[in-house]
Amino acid sequence: MMPTRRRTREQAKAAYITRERRLNALQRELDRAAAEQAAQQHRAKAAAEREAKPPRPSPDLDDRFPIRPPGYQPDYGDDPPPF
Repeated sequence: MMPTRRRTREQAKAAYITRERRLNALQRELDRAAAEQAAQQHRAKAAAEREAKPPRPSPDLDDRFPIRPPGYQPDYGDDPPPF
């Protein structure tokens, strides 16, 4: 003989759906908390990197663009003018 059901099929299905919805809601809360924690860590890391970087030198002090003294004339040697 088969055992009798404690719940009807309809009640079992409703209970299963309710249980899954609760588990999904709990997982969403855990995912949100993990995402917020990761965002906070990222913001803290970015702030620490900004504070640790030395300030950029001004363009006037940059070696790629040296400041020429007043009256500087480039030496083109024996080349004719470019025009």
